[in-house]
Amino acid sequence: MRRLLALLCVIHAEEEIVSIVTTAEGFERGATARQLPAYDLYNRAVHAASINDMAPAVQMLEEALTIFPEMPEALINLGNFYGDLSGDGKMELSHAIDLYQKAIQYADFPRITAQAESNLGNLLQRRAGKDLQGLAEAAEHLEKAVQADPTFMDARFNLATLLQDLNRIPEARAQYRAVLELDPTHGNARLNLANTYFEAGASDEAAKIQWTLVDDDSIAESVRLNALNNLGQTYRDANRHGMAEEVFQRAVELFPEDFTSLANLLIARRTLCNWWMYEDTQRLLVDAARKACDLLDERLARNASIHRRDVQLPLMPYDASLLQYVDLVLGRRVAAARTLQSFGKRKAGPPQLKRRTQLRVGYLSFDFREHPMGYLTRRLVSDPVYVQAVALSYGEDDASNNRARAKRGEFVELFDVDATKAHALMQHADLDVIVDLMTHTRGARLELASESVAPSGSSL
Repeated sequence: MRRLLALLCVIHAEEEIVSIVTTAEGFERGATARQLPAYDLYNRAVHAASINDMAPAVQMLEEALTIFPEMPEALINLGNFYGDLSGDGKMELSHAIDLYQKAIQYADFPRITAQAESNLGNLLQRRAGKDLQGLAEAAEHLEKAVQADPTFMDARFNLATLLQDLNRIPEARAQYRAVLELDPTHGNARLNLANTYFEAGASDEAAKIQWTLVDDDSIAESVRLNALNNLGQTYRDANRHGMAEEVFQRAVELFPEDFTSLANLLIARRTLCNWWMYEDTQRLLVDAARKACDLLDERLARNASIHRRDVQLPLMPYDASLLQYVDLVLGRRVAAARTLQSFGKRKAGPPQLKRRTQLRVGYLSFDFREHPMGYLTRRLVSDPVYVQAVALSYGEDDASNNRARAKRGEFVELFDVDATKAHALMQHADLDVIVDLMTHTRGARLELASESVAPSGSSL
């Protein structure tokens, strides 16, 4: 009995608060003698990470958690590394998610809870790609972050961007405005708020906000650059191509090395049949696109993040296809890279063509409805012996005759279906060829056309 009492006394002494510690983030809490070395390691790890010395930073975080497994700040920062939120780590998403969940469990300050929930939401958003169910789960965590700390601007801003991706525009605008109430100078909130109006077709309202950013010398140069390019796109969408060219020209003059601005200027001038420096500009863009693809491949090889903030592609796939100096290999690399950045994964290779007497052709379209394309597709190539047409429809049912006619044959309903389920449905159709009837027209869902569900594919 005496030995047991002595042991209990030793344990009690080890767990006794011996010091008040302050973390690198400014949180103060009592620490036991056992925990003090963990706090020292943690603060040294934060300093190492601040000077981009990541390997020792990760090692010290791991050691700190070995000593004190419940330290929420260390769990969050180690999660950031494995989730590669810093942009130069090593992605182990399931491990990062586990670390954030533990941080939420052990958090003892509202801001720590908010930070862990926010980072977990960001990670789930990236993993979800275009999957609506995954995005909804990510939004729940970001909403919890805002509830834990309503003044946490990063959480509000991230929630707003996700709500915008989910097309919950009124809620997204409310969150952007809440961010601007906390910080009226928040350039990206103003930029994205303008985008919500642009996406809704309210070009004048979008341009009004974008001009305030363009003329504000106090904001970050990167925000001004994005505002100029977005403003140019707003004018292009409104068929004001002369104004678009002027804005893109201003972007190039302010930021001569930004290839996105250069590509936008080239496209604007092509629309206006202005061929000044056209070939030289093409060569610059092609060289930049090739280097960007090389960088993306290099980051993929070491399992690092390939988000658009990490690798900026100067050309969109459609624009690349219109440049005479883009060969087929580079065009495919640009398309694959853009798909990978947009949907979070490299698409699987197409299935093998099956040996059979009847070719199964799937036609992917928004317009099996009362629409010119609905009439043009009424007589799809369908030989009862050699070809079987399958309508892959992601447009809303308008109860028209065209819709009814399309449904008489094989018909796959993809309206309001997320990309993961759509892939399964199209795969179940057992297609030999898939034909995208929309490509880059309004209403197109390029993520469906990019799914490898048939050995061959084409676009109209």
